[in-house]
Amino acid sequence: MNKNIERHKAYQRLISRVANLREQWQSDVDTRLIDAIIAHGRYSYRMPTSIRDDFDRIESDMLSLTGSGETWDAFSNYAYHLGEAIRDIRRERKRKSSYAPVQDALAKSKRQAENALHRGFPKSSIHLGKSGDPVGLEVDEGRSRYSLKNYVSIGATWWRSVGSKGFGLINSTSGIRFVLTCSPRDVRYVDEDGMNAWEVRTVGFKHGKGFEENGWLVTHQSTDHNDLHPLYCHDERTTMIPHAFSAHLSKAHSLMKNRTVRHLTKMLDA
Repeated sequence: MNKNIERHKAYQRLISRVANLREQWQSDVDTRLIDAIIAHGRYSYRMPTSIRDDFDRIESDMLSLTGSGETWDAFSNYAYHLGEAIRDIRRERKRKSSYAPVQDALAKSKRQAENALHRGFPKSSIHLGKSGDPVGLEVDEGRSRYSLKNYVSIGATWWRSVGSKGFGLINSTSGIRFVLTCSPRDVRYVDEDGMNAWEVRTVGFKHGKGFEENGWLVTHQSTDHNDLHPLYCHDERTTMIPHAFSAHLSKAHSLMKNRTVRHLTKMLDA
């Protein structure tokens, strides 16, 4: 069967599931909020402030009624991924038929980086920079904290060198960091301990304002990590694979050794 026909049928099935979603959740969530997630995702800056406020209110109501955030997570996760699947098909339709590997790589990097940023830092105003902007962070402080905007620019190789390795978000002792760039480095004493050293450039956020922080990421050589098995899970807000980050390699290496001992002890006690 023609691939375009198969894709169209898959698209139609997804659209029908949107209708089912509206019907199943209409007593709990206004359909305009469902449509907003389907169209833009959960944390898109394109959403009006009023819609984001309604999301917060409904999430709070569900938390109050059920005693946990599981109900909201069940709804919002399904709606987000359903919408993302629809958006992926629409993006595919718009892609140029000509071979453009750099453009394709940049598009995927921006899409995945935006997803990590907005899910990792949902309360910060973050925008992806324009193509051609130097890799890094630019902060527009505006006239007040409410007009503060952070512009993060990434390179076309971000997905290959960072995202696909599961390094999009990492956990530091001072909070979550988004990794801008990541380069492997051969360091003898780190390698001898069965670990890998990565020189990274990161972005963090405090009170909604972004800042850059360069340093070192240390991981285990024996650990499999990729986009499906990331170091840090933004949905569960927890570290999934032990790692350590610090401005100084010696400190990151020491932290990793301590965390390795705690991780092994925890596994033995389980």
